[in-house]
Amino acid sequence: MWAIKLGSAGRCVSFCEERGVVGLGWRMIDHDVLATGSSDELWAHVKERCPWYSSTTAISQARGQLWRFARECEVGHIVVYYDPSRKDAVFCRVDGDVERRSDEDGDPTVDIWFMRRVTILRRIPVLNLHGTVKGRLLGPRMSFWRLRPAQLVSELAEHGTAIHRDEEVEEAFAALVDIVARRATQLNDRHWEAVVANYFRAQGAQIPGRVGGNQAVVDVEAHFPRGALGLETWRVQVKRFTNRPVDALEILRDYENSGDCDRFGYASVFGFTDEARERADEANIRLWEPKDFAIFLLSERVSENLREQLGFPALLP
Repeated sequence: MWAIKLGSAGRCVSFCEERGVVGLGWRMIDHDVLATGSSDELWAHVKERCPWYSSTTAISQARGQLWRFARECEVGHIVVYYDPSRKDAVFCRVDGDVERRSDEDGDPTVDIWFMRRVTILRRIPVLNLHGTVKGRLLGPRMSFWRLRPAQLVSELAEHGTAIHRDEEVEEAFAALVDIVARRATQLNDRHWEAVVANYFRAQGAQIPGRVGGNQAVVDVEAHFPRGALGLETWRVQVKRFTNRPVDALEILRDYENSGDCDRFGYASVFGFTDEARERADEANIRLWEPKDFAIFLLSERVSENLREQLGFPALLP
């Protein structure tokens, strides 16, 4: 099991996903030496081609990452990377041997030159990722490294969870989520604006302005100043149309009027039309409805006033 960093702050994620690959930089390295040379030959090649590595330790670290990527990582292995734009840990299966990208292939400023073909198996929101794997995915400051524990990573790649699925538990959990979502529709506009604001605060956001009220488009503006979610500003519109889903025209109109922000989202108490979901996906607009907040609404991070309104105990820390 392996982890890879696709550029600083994930700047190469889109480039790689469009091509179905993961990759590293080191443009000056020769493909034949990387693919067929010995470990010592690769070390000497890195020393010759990368004179900015001023110590044997730095040369060895670069050689090690290249060697692991091209020679120790095999077809069928799992590679995981973090996608900051979607806040996902992306689990992939390696499908091909190392290739060198052509100098004529796309933007030369994108620092991906040695690639492995992959198939994306699963995306897991980084906030839901098992703590052990999350720390070992986001923590290291290198380009390619082993991701342990291997068995846990394998279970996450296959099942999305480290706990094997049980139909009885899944049915009970689905019923609980339905109950929570149904009760949540009884909250009024101001309560729903508070739910969304609290949801973002629980994930580390700062909300400097007021929430909801008479604001035309943006009910919640959330800033992520640090941490796993990166430096971002989210603007979210919250709608509680009585027994009516939000349609595509409403979402796109508010999106156009939301101003300059990194991400725009829409929370609708009574859901969205099929067209709204399709258009939102095309525009990279995040949609939420009551089921998406179910676990959060059962947590201690919800205000006591909201729990009283819903009649819920605090079940989760």
